[in-house]
Amino acid sequence: MDDRFTVMRKRLSMMVSAISATSLLVLVVLAAPLYALPENPAGSDRADVYRQMGATNAKLKVIGGEVQRAMADLSRKEEEIGDNAAKLNNAKVKLAHLRSTYNKRLVQIYRAGSVAPLRVFLNVTDFSELLVATRMLVIIGEYDARLVKQIARLESEIKMRQARLQVAAIQQKRLVNTLELTKQNLVRVLMKQRNIIAQLPQGNAFATPSSTTTASGFIFPVAPPYTYVDSWGAPRMRGTRYEHAHEGTDIMALPWTNALAVEDGTISKMGNNTLGGISLWLSGDTGNEYYYAHLYGYADGLEVGQHVKAGQVIGYVGDTGNANGTPHLHFEIHPHGGVPIDPYSFLLAMDPMVHTPISTN
Repeated sequence: MDDRFTVMRKRLSMMVSAISATSLLVLVVLAAPLYALPENPAGSDRADVYRQMGATNAKLKVIGGEVQRAMADLSRKEEEIGDNAAKLNNAKVKLAHLRSTYNKRLVQIYRAGSVAPLRVFLNVTDFSELLVATRMLVIIGEYDARLVKQIARLESEIKMRQARLQVAAIQQKRLVNTLELTKQNLVRVLMKQRNIIAQLPQGNAFATPSSTTTASGFIFPVAPPYTYVDSWGAPRMRGTRYEHAHEGTDIMALPWTNALAVEDGTISKMGNNTLGGISLWLSGDTGNEYYYAHLYGYADGLEVGQHVKAGQVIGYVGDTGNANGTPHLHFEIHPHGGVPIDPYSFLLAMDPMVHTPISTN
């Protein structure tokens, strides 16, 4: 049996290096049933533990979605506030300019006195010049009237935008509170799941993630407990110069949860950047590349050029970069080092919580 799996793994690894991203996903899905899953424990106590795991995992999925929605709602509100604040500032600049212009006009009119229009008419020599002078006075009068109207309109707009900002600030505070409460609920359920996993016998697939490697050599990149949803393409950092579409899956977990090598490969890059924070790249032996972001740190002794095995601890889940106080692993897949693909289906195929019987019991 071991020889058969060894041969199968070698063949599959060779196939992966030559197939497309779609074929890669099919490969992992086909290999998923070969997970070294824990046997259903004998006895009602252990069966109850597995039922608790299944129920808690379902809760994690729901709460994970709630966290993502709360983050999206807050992001939209922050974008709205930013846009309104920018328009308010623009209106204030325009108002200051118009007021300055209008004040200068008032000074000019005052200095000229009431006889200024009369001088215009006295200086004309024929009827054509009279028409031109009259039209000029009308234009100047209309200009002054427009200044007054524009000033009034901008003053009204500024009041309106200030009121909107006050309301939005209250809404933003509520959304922040909602997000914090949802994240606290997520942490509670994650801790509950961790305690449930601790009741399982040593060597089970959840307490020892490296035992969940598929025949193709892939493994879920975060040690349990965790949760994730498909957030591919979701807007991020709206209204900022870093605005972008999400090109990965956020796997939410407890702080300092082990981040694991998804397959055998080499650490090709380690660094720290504005968006991803402490991050690394893993170049898999299959030719695919994986990006791990928002880490708190790396495994002791990890360095660029080091070869790692599937399931080996390479870092720790954190909230560095733009993770906004929400510890999670931002995970990307770049088939053959090219553009990223949505990793959600790939993760589902590797997730032991999906393929173990506890999910249906």
